[in-house]
Amino acid sequence: MRNRRITAALLAACLAGTLAVPAQGEDAWQPQTVAVCEAEDGTFTGNVRVERKGSVTGFQDDGDSCTVTVQIDETGFYDLEFMVKSQGGYGGRDLGGRSMINFEKGIVNRGNWYAIQQVFKKAGRGEPVTIGFLGGSITQGSLASCQENCYASLVFQWWQQHFPNARFINAGIGGTTSQFGVARVEADLLQYRPDMIFVEFSVNDDCNAFFMETYEGLVRKILSAGAAVMLIHNVRYDNMESAEDVHLKIGQHYALPCVSMRSTIYPLVASGRLPNRQITPDDLHPNDEGHRLVASVITHFLEIIRSASTPNCQPAGLPAPLTANQYENSVRCQNYNSQPVLEGFQPDDTPQEHITQMFRHGFTAWHAGDRITFWVEGTGIAVQYRKSVRKPAPIARVVVDDQEERAVLLDANFQEDWGDCLYIDNVLVHGEQKRHKVEITVVGAHSQDAVPFYLVSVIGSR
Repeated sequence: MRNRRITAALLAACLAGTLAVPAQGEDAWQPQTVAVCEAEDGTFTGNVRVERKGSVTGFQDDGDSCTVTVQIDETGFYDLEFMVKSQGGYGGRDLGGRSMINFEKGIVNRGNWYAIQQVFKKAGRGEPVTIGFLGGSITQGSLASCQENCYASLVFQWWQQHFPNARFINAGIGGTTSQFGVARVEADLLQYRPDMIFVEFSVNDDCNAFFMETYEGLVRKILSAGAAVMLIHNVRYDNMESAEDVHLKIGQHYALPCVSMRSTIYPLVASGRLPNRQITPDDLHPNDEGHRLVASVITHFLEIIRSASTPNCQPAGLPAPLTANQYENSVRCQNYNSQPVLEGFQPDDTPQEHITQMFRHGFTAWHAGDRITFWVEGTGIAVQYRKSVRKPAPIARVVVDDQEERAVLLDANFQEDWGDCLYIDNVLVHGEQKRHKVEITVVGAHSQDAVPFYLVSVIGSR
């Protein structure tokens, strides 16, 4: 028989029925550690000392203590928190699906902890540490009721509880991939010299070789800047889609700690034990409860690393790339850092007050024949523009190095309805390393167009 100590705030339904407690003032309760023992039949019994007798549905009242039996199976486990009132009485809270999560299965790569442990040591000395988050809409906090309920904020709250001098930067931008991430990470995060960065793009990237390469470029750029890294792999809860398989290869290659929602939260949803609408309204973006579950998977691993009595291992060097690695050095050409030739396109000088205001520092054009020409260094070139739900919108065409037969159309009409999209089209992949001519021309425009063609940036990669 093995013992477990349960100290986290985790309480679910008992076998005898959902836990019911008398209404009590939330501020009156204090967490109480529960000792639990596993019996041969797979059940757990937990005994909690209380200051006076009481009655709770699903519990055996034994005078000075009460016992609950909880079933454990291969898909997860139930944990328990008691809230003990200092002046007598006891009670509990049903905190939902987190109690069923097998957190150990969420650690899909333990990795090298040295860099993260160094951040803990620095913070433990009372020095300020900066904690950054980079990702898509889930990191930005989409469908959380407020920013404080986003998983990134909840994970940062864990940092602040242990290290009050921690500073928080959320660089999540909805609808974006690691290809854009590697091009913007310097401006949006690295310039602030973060001590640790959490990276989350597994439901934004496709699970293919291209995004494995862009993701590796992003990881290498962060590691080269000296920040500790943890990789977060989210998942779609209707079909299990995720780029985790290719992203995890990068995490393993660079010995990075990685956590997965596919191996923790998704099995509970797929089995029906956790109704999907309890944690997500659209099977992709978590609600408050879903964000809390994601955060709990991450903080569980952080607590293991923080509590390790000895260093995990020695510093990890930067190994040779696993892919062709032609995206690590990506540069965005916008109106403040480039001098394209403008023939009808106009620079947009609207101030950008936050990174989520994505349609800034670009160029606009209304009329057929309007043209803009860049000279871009690299082996890869991508065009970043706005696809708009306001229709009709213009259509442009991009030609690289005067190769008309390889022209790519840029249709600014967005066929979905969730809002304007910051879209990227690749126009050169693994090309010759040189200075390329990039010419963008509006080829379809009408007097009734609702918006202009908005060119956000041209990205050169190598």
